[in-house]
Amino acid sequence: MTDVLLHGESLRALKTAFRRLVADVGGLAAAEACVRVSDSQLSRYYDQADLATFPPADVIAQLEAIAGEPVVTAELARLRGYRLARLGQVDSSMLTAAVAEFARHAGGVPATLCESLADGKLSRAEADSIGRLAAHQARQLEAIAAKAAAMFTSSLAAPAVESEGAPAARGPHAGRAGRRQPRARRT
Repeated sequence: MTDVLLHGESLRALKTAFRRLVADVGGLAAAEACVRVSDSQLSRYYDQADLATFPPADVIAQLEAIAGEPVVTAELARLRGYRLARLGQVDSSMLTAAVAEFARHAGGVPATLCESLADGKLSRAEADSIGRLAAHQARQLEAIAAKAAAMFTSSLAAPAVESEGAPAARGPHAGRAGRRQPRARRT
């Protein structure tokens, strides 16, 4: 089960997410005022050289509540192959607005790259800038995907259970003699 353990880049990604969370609440001093640990301990939690020290769940939860965004929790989910979606209803206007906002800035990465390569070279600062812009756009796309998924997360009826003498349904049109079975209703 060693494939479940987090190593190297995954641990660094968690450290980076925690650094961003601390920045989102106003920096070390502001974060320290809200949690039970010191600013020096908070800085150890995002120190890339110390891959053995991570923040406790209550510290993460408190800072995420203040920041209004589950920065570290979302990174943990991403590392395990999941994506967070806010509970509750999302209507199509929210999704449309998010897509429109993304579309307004979608050309930013290619445009910045082309401008940076105009002199035939890509500096470290230019590469970092492009990386930050791409990461921001990736977060926007993740938010759009979460909104789209949240539109269809209503509870569906439980699947049919095989009973004595009756075949189990194998799809929305399965049933006796090819008759169409009613679909589960979305609520």
